[in-house]
Amino acid sequence: MPPIKQIQKIGIVGAGTMGQGIAQVSAMAGYSVVLYDINRDMLSKADANIVANLDQGISKGKVTPELKAETLNRIQTTDQIMEVTGDLIIEAVIEQLDIKRNLFADLESINSDQTIYASNTSSLPITQISAKLKY
Repeated sequence: MPPIKQIQKIGIVGAGTMGQGIAQVSAMAGYSVVLYDINRDMLSKADANIVANLDQGISKGKVTPELKAETLNRIQTTDQIMEVTGDLIIEAVIEQLDIKRNLFADLESINSDQTIYASNTSSLPITQISAKLKY
């Protein structure tokens, strides 16, 4: 078995409340992040919300201006699924089985067989979501 690769880049699919929160926390922890959504308006809102959250952290003395700048520099947004590559991919999309299955199939086709996939599902069995994946 090959050694486990250290996580450096995280892909996050879905720029809603959960996706943007996961992106912010991941970037604050030092990871390079690509945040994907099919809707450019959602990406713009996610950017604005992340900036607002970091600014609020600064006003409370929990975030430094340097950490804010570093965090924002680590986040790339895209509406192109082909740009969602990484060591860890986390989906945070609508709770519809077919959408999640198709999404993971697309992601699997553009990522390494060493990529770790995670779902933010709250109601769908992960075994059903991943049933058609190779790895």
